[in-house]
Amino acid sequence: RVMDAPPAPLSNELANVLIRTDVLDFILDEAESSRDGKETGGILIGTDYDDVAEIRSAGGPGPRAVRRADLFSRDTTFAQKLVDEEWQHDGSDWIGEWHTHTRGRPFPSERDRRTYRRFIVAEDLGFARFFSLILVTNTDLWEDVEAVLWEVTQQGLKPCRLTLV
Repeated sequence: RVMDAPPAPLSNELANVLIRTDVLDFILDEAESSRDGKETGGILIGTDYDDVAEIRSAGGPGPRAVRRADLFSRDTTFAQKLVDEEWQHDGSDWIGEWHTHTRGRPFPSERDRRTYRRFIVAEDLGFARFFSLILVTNTDLWEDVEAVLWEVTQQGLKPCRLTLV
């Protein structure tokens, strides 16, 4: 179950974020590996033009990812290979990430926020905004999942609403 973002004043500048149903299904299936008590995640791949972002694909953690109860760090070589393949396929690029938290609410941790700030200010990455989908559950089986998509900009972060396509 993907929850809408918590109530918050949203500006007209907020991106309309589309996600393919099969991509969301993939992420939810991958998130179940957090049954072992360790965070997991991957990248979000798609397009981001003006007021519409579309998540067309997602990757998993990769074989060299670091997964701990309080930390997830993706396998960057694996992620780059996925992005290169999608770029060749349809021009999609890295527009964000997804990851689980093993407890709590689907809000970015301080470590998450520091990472996002680095992405946004890194000129070589060229992000005007970055998206982060955070998933949590209160069951050991990861059957009832709460997820919030965050839009990160120079001005800060705010929750978004996902639209399934």
